Amino acid sequence: MLRFDLTTLKPFLLFIPLLILQLTVIPIISIEGIAPDLSMILLVFYTLKRGRMWGLIAAAIFGFFYDMVSGNALGSTMFSQSIAVFVAGLFFKEQHSERYISNYKFSLILFLCAIINSVVFTFLANYDTSSSILAILLRQGILPAIYTSLIGGIVSVFYPKRGLM
Repeated sequence: MLRFDLTTLKPFLLFIPLLILQLTVIPIISIEGIAPDLSMILLVFYTLKRGRMWGLIAAAIFGFFYDMVSGNALGSTMFSQSIAVFVAGLFFKEQHSERYISNYKFSLILFLCAIINSVVFTFLANYDTSSSILAILLRQGILPAIYTSLIGGIVSVFYPKRGLM
């Protein structure tokens, strides 16, 4: 059963500033149109902490609001983030969630989920028929995923490492 207290609402309260950063600051620091996805970092983090079902609900809500605010095709971000978070939920184990978040495994899981998110979103919302599929996978899938996992690696570096031994 879902409890609604501050710990439950914290990710949703963090999403609002991340959404503002994603739409205003991130385009400035993007490298030739390749930008990290901050909401994917937040979703994978909390999916690994709280489980697949929580992550799927949060991905649907975050994606819907992101589509509404950004002007993307309605449901495209919601669908792509939900698929990516479903994959992240496969790594959820209540006993090991702290270990996954506090080391390099978080960046690897985030990399996989960011590739899935970027590729699905590209094929749904802004598929360019003049480019080859390999070019699309590299430019719209792998490069943003690398950028996202590098930024997400900062989360695992600063995450407290208590009780892991």
